[in-house]
Amino acid sequence: MKKMLAAILSTLHFPGWAHASDAQIEKYAQMAASAANKHLQKSPPDDGVIVSIRAHSEGKAVVYESVIAMQPNTTDTERAAWLSANRKAVIAAARPALEQDRHYKNGLHFRYRYFDPHGKVIDDFLVNQHACGD
Repeated sequence: MKKMLAAILSTLHFPGWAHASDAQIEKYAQMAASAANKHLQKSPPDDGVIVSIRAHSEGKAVVYESVIAMQPNTTDTERAAWLSANRKAVIAAARPALEQDRHYKNGLHFRYRYFDPHGKVIDDFLVNQHACGD
């Protein structure tokens, strides 16, 4: 995931955007989300839990939304453990790619939402300056 995020962000070059406006960062997030979504549709995660994934933008955020389906006999404790481990892994992978992007300090960030098969949000978190400790 870390390589995919870095590769997508590195393909988006906008000379003169070192001090980009909010509208420019939002446009950048739209293009990054579109590129990420194309990549995810060609090569979706194959972890046995994520059944669908898409990327889109919301303001300055590139938003990744995943539907997850665990085995029916999965306990609440097992689900919570998976979500916690997943969150840590996602942040560890996303943080370096985001911090290397020139628009990070201007508010570009990632949001990750996880839904159950019925559409209920079961996890939603940001990878932003706060999550990265800045």
